This record gives sequence, structure tokens and C-alpha cells, in this order.
Amino acid sequence: MRQFNIPQELQSLSNQRTRFNALKMKAAENLEKLHLAFSQEEIGCEPSVLGIGIFEFTFYGVLFFVKTEIAIDSTAGVRDGEMNIYTTLKDEDELVLSYSFDAIGNIGDGYTSDNFSKCYYVDFYGKVITFFQEKEIKFSLK
Repeated sequence: MRQFNIPQELQSLSNQRTRFNALKMKAAENLEKLHLAFSQEEIGCEPSVLGIGIFEFTFYGVLFFVKTEIAIDSTAGVRDGEMNIYTTLKDEDELVLSYSFDAIGNIGDGYTSDNFSKCYYVDFYGKVITFFQEKEIKFSLK
């Protein structure tokens, strides 16, 4: 039977909850900035908000959705957050692009909450072209 050090266990749980809440707030901020960037005329994806932590957009006739998620592992507990773009193929969600982020504003490889959104779009554009070539999927001309 496992022995608990209750004060230590409660402190650990409190730390995990604090980290989770900080990531949740940063996820909402990042998603709002990303939504705004995807709405701008030069990008023209016309995203629509589906709910807390998720929006969808159409790109060359293909539906995608951006979702913020928080990774948890068995040893460290709450890790970093992720901003993921998925599309659905054959009734399964397929990950197209993923950026991790932390609670203080670092995103991906060297971005911050202030400068990542257009870079994320440019990266998405390149990834989606490669993704669709690999999957032999054609873009719609509508």
C-alpha cells in the first residue's frame, strides 16, 4: 500500500492546477491572435469560432480546425500547451501542424505570443501543400 505525504501531494496537485490554468489562459490568448491573423484579408481563410479553444476555417475548399490542447505525461504531469491544426480524412482527424507553447508566451521554435500568428500561417501553408501531396488529395476550385 502506498504511503502519502499529504502536504507534499496537495502542493504538487496545486502546482499542476496552477500550471494548467496558466496554460489555459495563454491558449485562449494565442488562439484569439491566431483567429485574428487568419481573418485578415491577405490570408482570407474566414475562420469561424466553434467553441472555447477551437475554430475552423476553409482553405482551398478543404475544412480545417485549430484546436488548443494541453499535454500531460505520467511523470511530469502538465507539460506544455499545443496549437494544432487538423483536417478530417476518412472520418479520422489528421494532424497537419503543431506548435507547442508555454505559459509565459514562448511558442514553437523561437516565436512569442506577439509574433507567431502570421509565421504559423506561413508554416501551415507549406505543411498543408506537402500533406496533401503525400495523401494525394486535391484542392477544390470552388
